[in-house]
Amino acid sequence: MEGAGDATTAARPLKSQVVLYPTPGMGHLFAIVELGRALPARGLAVTVVIVDPPYDTGAPGPVLAGVAAANPSISFHRVPKVVDDLPPVASKHYEALILEAVRAANPHLRALLAAAPTRPAALVVDMFSDAALGVAGELGVPAYIFFTSGAAFLAFFLHLLALHARTAASFREMGEELSLEFAEGGAECLPWLDRQPRASVVFLCFGSLGRFSAEQTRELAAGLEASGQRFLWVVRALPPGDSADDDLAKKFGKPPEPDLDALLPDGFLRRIRDRGLIVKSWAPQRDVLAHGSVGGFVTHCGWNSVLEAVTAGVPMLGLPLHAEQRMNLVLLEKELQMALPLEGYDRGMVAAEEVASKVRWLMDSDGGAMLRERTLAARAQAREALRHGGESEAALAELVDLWRSS
Repeated sequence: MEGAGDATTAARPLKSQVVLYPTPGMGHLFAIVELGRALPARGLAVTVVIVDPPYDTGAPGPVLAGVAAANPSISFHRVPKVVDDLPPVASKHYEALILEAVRAANPHLRALLAAAPTRPAALVVDMFSDAALGVAGELGVPAYIFFTSGAAFLAFFLHLLALHARTAASFREMGEELSLEFAEGGAECLPWLDRQPRASVVFLCFGSLGRFSAEQTRELAAGLEASGQRFLWVVRALPPGDSADDDLAKKFGKPPEPDLDALLPDGFLRRIRDRGLIVKSWAPQRDVLAHGSVGGFVTHCGWNSVLEAVTAGVPMLGLPLHAEQRMNLVLLEKELQMALPLEGYDRGMVAAEEVASKVRWLMDSDGGAMLRERTLAARAQAREALRHGGESEAALAELVDLWRSS
């Protein structure tokens, strides 16, 4: 937050302050920083409040330092670690731990907002940080939710209220009834892509939490090899076994580097070395998707990934894993016709034959070409919305005017 400063600084009118509060996790942080980058030029002071996740995602300090250095107009405030303040939770899902971490950070957020020289014009939380809304209400700070997923999933969220009003079931029971279900790679993969023909490479990446069983990893590898296509694949370590369920340090600790020799079929790396590249754990996804050599994307259908693929004009094959990703895939396939599913994801296993067939279809068929044309048309729409004076900028300007006048 801005301090009082010297007499010269104090004589200047203070800018309206907006506090952005992402859910713990890199994907949520990057999305809200993109919002924050657009605000200082419109006369707003921006502070991003960081809560460390209650599990180790891999040294967030260097990542945050890089984000802060790239965005000098944004202030970053990292609250003290709250892991020791977390109460025991019945669920061992990482989503439940995140919600508890946000709730445990409320006293730190309250102190930060109360110490501001003037009341912040707005507190913007994302979809899993709603525990902070009560703090905003106590201090009289206008609060907004930055919903970093698609409109279809937002409609579903809102409809849950109507469903809940008509039944005595818990949300968990309702869900069961509905059956809804940094690394050296920022240095290696881009030069490799520079050497590949245009639109010839399939990129496979499944988010920061996308980890497959050894069997599924081998099926993906066999399918890619059989497809005959060039590919760039981000491979992560195996998920923890069932024995880790009662050991949160093992279940949510920093994943180890993947052992490619143990994960991949015998001789795989040697056989594909002229047309494939395996990157361990992480790749600069946005830069990869924007590269001219990339012609297809096999994705978990997380909304950040979907938006990055659309704005790059890259068609998708969907292999959803959790959260709202299945719903996103249905939207992409049935409504927007910019993706096709890898069959078997809903049964827990996508076979090598399916991977090979769909990858060939995407990269080398009339149907895949039509999918690419529709995605390029969507890219044009996205660029029109994002241009200077476009729909996206106009909507943001209207909101900023409201904050500045408050």
